Amino acid sequence: QRSLDSELHQRRRPSHTSHHRRHSHTSHLSRLTPLLNNPHHHNSLHTKNTTTTAKPKSRPLNCLTWSSSRIRLAILGCLTSSLVLSIRLYFAYKPTAYLIHSIVVFADMALIHLFTNCKWLSVSGEITTMLFAVLYTITKQTVFELMETTMIAVLCSFHMMGSRKRHREGEGRLLEDLTGLQVEVGEYLVLAQRDGLLSQ
Repeated sequence: QRSLDSELHQRRRPSHTSHHRRHSHTSHLSRLTPLLNNPHHHNSLHTKNTTTTAKPKSRPLNCLTWSSSRIRLAILGCLTSSLVLSIRLYFAYKPTAYLIHSIVVFADMALIHLFTNCKWLSVSGEITTMLFAVLYTITKQTVFELMETTMIAVLCSFHMMGSRKRHREGEGRLLEDLTGLQVEVGEYLVLAQRDGLLSQ
């Protein structure tokens, strides 16, 4: 009698384990069903996973979406550029080429303050304009005008290279997240198909 009871007990244990395994895979599939059937849910899930690594950005051309810190930076930068332009024209506004050069530099710096949202570029650009304005006022040499525009262009080039690098790194992180999600879904599907929870 005891050997019969032990044999029946051993036969029941695998069925309990198989039932537990089926229940676990069923719970996993219930979580994945909205992901497989609804692409919008997939996009929202992927966006939720990547918002922790990617900082939300405002639209550069729509000032209504700017943050308060960006608005302060733009206002302060434009005021500084206006002050630098006023001071440099107060000390030297002739010849006409220098007047045009000063206005062009002011427009360049205003565009930098408004549309780059980059503190180091704004600060370094203003320091550059101040330095070369003082040098031109003292020496009256046209070479400093050329050096001023060249330095501003170099600073903008460095900013552009950094922006492209950050963009590529962000794309790489998104691709890694998407690949990991596809692998996870594939593993769940293989396990579920092996246990007979999905039809062929």
